[in-house]
Amino acid sequence: MKLTVREDAQAEGARHIAWYRERDPRAGQRLAELLADTMRRIAADPHRFSRLEYRRNKGNIRRALLKKFPIMVVYEVVGNEVDVFAIAHTAQRPGYWRARLKK
Repeated sequence: MKLTVREDAQAEGARHIAWYRERDPRAGQRLAELLADTMRRIAADPHRFSRLEYRRNKGNIRRALLKKFPIMVVYEVVGNEVDVFAIAHTAQRPGYWRARLKK
């Protein structure tokens, strides 16, 4: 599968990692490694993660929850391509990324 990470999502991931690194460098490093591993797992088998449940989801919007961090990777599967459009905090601004679906 071809994996594309949008600029907005890359910036979000970098912000989350920086936030954790400021508080504990080891936690920031663990998050960076976990995000990289999650991206590899998504690219290898994007259907392994659960679909998001909301009214307009046609079944191709999915999320990968990160263990031990309140972060999720939100992506869409279209054919043989995976489009990561958000690396979102699970409790802050829920659903803000839905506006990106129209882009």
